[in-house]
Amino acid sequence: MDQITGVIDRITYQHDNGFLVAKIQTETHPNRVTITGVLFDIYAGQSITCIGQWETNAQYGRQFRVHEWSIHRPTTVSGIERYLSSGALKGIGPVYAKKIVDQFGDQTLHILDTDSDQLRHVPGLGKKRIALIQASVQTSQANRDLLIFLADHHVSNTWVPKIQHAYGVNSVSTIQNNPYALAKDISGIGFKTADQLAKSLGIQADHPHRIDMGILHCLGTLNGHTCCPLDGLIKQVATLLQLPPSDRLNQRVYALVNQRQLYSATINNQPMVWMHSIAMAEWGIANELYRIQHTPVRTPLNHVVHTLETLEQSIDLTLDPSQKQAICQAVTQPMHIITGGPGTGKSTLTRMITGLFYKQKALMLLAPTGRAAKRLSQATQLAAKTIHSALSYDFASGSFSYNKKRPLTHDVIIVDEASMIDTLLFYQLLLAIPSHAQLIIIGDVDQLPSIGPGTVLRDILNSSGISTTRLTHIFRQAQHSHIIRHAHAIQRGDYPQFIHSAESDCFFIESDNPEKILDEIADLMAHRLPKKYGIHPQTDCQILSPMNTGPLGVHAFNAKLQALLNSHSPIALTAPDGTCYRQYDKVIQLRNNYDAGVLNGDIGIIDAYCNDQKTLAIRFDERTIEYKHSDCLDIRLAYAVSIHKYQGSECPYVMIPIHRSHNHMLNRNLLYTALTRGKTMVILIGQPSALTTAICNVSAMHRDTGLDYFLNSINPKQ
Repeated sequence: MDQITGVIDRITYQHDNGFLVAKIQTETHPNRVTITGVLFDIYAGQSITCIGQWETNAQYGRQFRVHEWSIHRPTTVSGIERYLSSGALKGIGPVYAKKIVDQFGDQTLHILDTDSDQLRHVPGLGKKRIALIQASVQTSQANRDLLIFLADHHVSNTWVPKIQHAYGVNSVSTIQNNPYALAKDISGIGFKTADQLAKSLGIQADHPHRIDMGILHCLGTLNGHTCCPLDGLIKQVATLLQLPPSDRLNQRVYALVNQRQLYSATINNQPMVWMHSIAMAEWGIANELYRIQHTPVRTPLNHVVHTLETLEQSIDLTLDPSQKQAICQAVTQPMHIITGGPGTGKSTLTRMITGLFYKQKALMLLAPTGRAAKRLSQATQLAAKTIHSALSYDFASGSFSYNKKRPLTHDVIIVDEASMIDTLLFYQLLLAIPSHAQLIIIGDVDQLPSIGPGTVLRDILNSSGISTTRLTHIFRQAQHSHIIRHAHAIQRGDYPQFIHSAESDCFFIESDNPEKILDEIADLMAHRLPKKYGIHPQTDCQILSPMNTGPLGVHAFNAKLQALLNSHSPIALTAPDGTCYRQYDKVIQLRNNYDAGVLNGDIGIIDAYCNDQKTLAIRFDERTIEYKHSDCLDIRLAYAVSIHKYQGSECPYVMIPIHRSHNHMLNRNLLYTALTRGKTMVILIGQPSALTTAICNVSAMHRDTGLDYFLNSINPKQ
């Protein structure tokens, strides 16, 4: 690490997340130095010492990336005036900065800190402005105290804005009272950071605050489970805290239960423990499903049968008896679930159901992601929304506008790709469904479970009393697809019998060396497939990797493909995180942006750019969205994406690396999901042993959840 010291000349860029670019003047460099990093409470005129490293940015040249820094307030009259003029203290601009410095000279900052009542002697300063300045001085002092406190205890000062926002001027005393509160209250600060700080403060290893946060940490990192066996939880906590399992740990669990931070119940003679909010969501799902199930539906069966026959004739389609039965159940029951793998007719049933309801009842079509919503819309030729959008989710407050008190107004709500919906989101959706509405849930239970906690679709299917259709028959037109046949083989736990012939649409190429696999897939996407099939590598091909990092991860493929496919294009923009984007690059949106109308998982192409305004124009299907410099933190190159990120999407040609380097991620659900993303052709490249590992590993299919327990508590099995 290098160190530089200088005076801040000006702030050239600042993002809401704290990322900052500034110019500083040093005694050791003839020209001003550009510094970048997550910095805060930084103003012109301050002296700053930075520890970090030099980097060369392709667009902006040599810069110093800051990892740690310390601020020294100015001591000269001119420096103090410039510091106050920069807006460091609320209520002081250039005019009042000059008046205050004229009054107090080089003692200005000392007087502001120790005797700010003297501000009444400054001409033109009224009581309200003085009060505003004094409050700002108090906040600034608290920030400095917090910076010093964190530095003394070897905690990164990048957390200061979030801590100060949460605790205000009492930050230091709040942390001293209970440093473990940081792990609960400050997003991004984990148990380990709080524990190191607590140890530095002399907190005992068996202090109740430490044990409580250890318990909450273990329950908050269950990797998809919603609850945990009590004995297993105690072992995890003991290992984390390096304490022996004891009655004291059990006592703290039940103390947190009494405080309603945790919930406990016995399932099959096994004591289980939940985070209270997760338990209430599972209990709430059971209650809301019971409510929806017991709502009378006024759709006569004979009317449905007649309308269905008319609809079949109008679109020249003949349904088999099992499909007709499924449709009749779906439209005559208050709630119905349809599940099945590829080629079993889920899309056909969805089109027919929407056709029956269209123009007769108010329909709402939903999916958990933007890409899944688009696919649903394409399949039905009707508008579809994400669940977050339909419920009007407010990211600032973390709440939904549509809820129990303000339900949706639709008569029929159809939810597709239900395997991707986690416990908390499903609970919020059910709260907003009015009692008069019918609910139809569609999904493939064998795909990857939700990223968030729970296995909602699987648990509901395993419960009794809910009208369900399980599609198992693969229709004739789908039987010719090796993609579909191999997907079903994998789902059964069988090793697919790959056939390398012109008739096949699914291939496995054996290779052990990661570099060769990387090169082979890159060559397929960039040259061989486009040449043979006349396709476009950007729009018709997609690499899906089990992991983001590693030699065969998403990042490695994106760097390789950008260099191979698009190195000739000019650099359009260098994002705040250092990523260079070029015109015609393929990119993916990482979060929902409802204002711009672009959603998490949407994939686009960089159409144009403007260096002067530091903006990109990215084309998503038929829409072009303008991205400012700071917005580029919400996108990433997308020649390759993770399998998890691509769930709910499809592409004509899909390539999948499968290698031992992915071992801890390989499982049957992941492989099955990846394979079913390809519409025209799927090519797997890697090791047969890795493929076998994925097929045999069903650990991801099991999650400890309590939904079935709550469902049976409300609606006991007969």
